[in-house]
Amino acid sequence: MIVYGYHSSHLSTTAVPALACPGCGAHDALRLSVYGRYAHLQWLPLLPLGKTGGVQCSQCRLVLRPKELPRALKAEFRELRAQTRTPLRHCLGLLLASVAVLGSFAAGTWHQVQYRNRLAHPHIGDIYHIRSEAPGYYTLLKVTAVNGNSVRLKQNNYETDREGEIEQLDLPENYDAEPFDLTQLDLQIMKQQQQLVAVERPEE
Repeated sequence: MIVYGYHSSHLSTTAVPALACPGCGAHDALRLSVYGRYAHLQWLPLLPLGKTGGVQCSQCRLVLRPKELPRALKAEFRELRAQTRTPLRHCLGLLLASVAVLGSFAAGTWHQVQYRNRLAHPHIGDIYHIRSEAPGYYTLLKVTAVNGNSVRLKQNNYETDREGEIEQLDLPENYDAEPFDLTQLDLQIMKQQQQLVAVERPEE
C-alpha cells in the first residue's frame, strides 16, 4: 500500500518576553513556534509546502494559530517565520528525483558517446544489435575482421521480439558460417535509419 500525505516538523521556537499572554496576562510566558509542512510519499519527504506555527502560553496553555494572533504577535510571528529556513530534508524526495533524472541523462549521453566511438572504431568481437526485416524483431551481427574502411560480419540466424533479451542469441553456433562485408558508410546509414540500434563491446 502506498502511503502519502502531509506532515510537519518543528523548525524554530523563541520566547516573546515583551508581550503578555492575551489569555492570562502572564509576562515572559509566550513561546512562538514555526513548523515546516511538507508532502511525503512512503514517509519520504517530497517537497516543502510552506511554514506555519503559532504561539503557546507556558502558564495557561493557551494556543493561538496564526490567524488568531493579536497584531503585535502577528508581526513577531511573521519575522520569525521569515528568519527560519526550510530544511533540505523537507525536499529530499525532490532532490533524489532530480539526481535520478540527471543521472539518467548523463548515462544516456555516455551511452551515445560510446555508441558513436564504437561504430567509428570497430573491433573484432563487436556485436551489432539490429532490427530485423520482420517488424518488431531483433537480431545480431558479429565483427570477425576489420580491414581499413570495411568490416567483416557474421549474421546471427535467430531473432527475438524482445530487445532486452537479444544478448541471449550471442552463441557461436547461432551465427552463419559465411561472413559478409559492410563499409563504415553502410553502418552509418543503418544507424541513421535506426536499423542499427546498439553496438556492444564484450571486453568493456
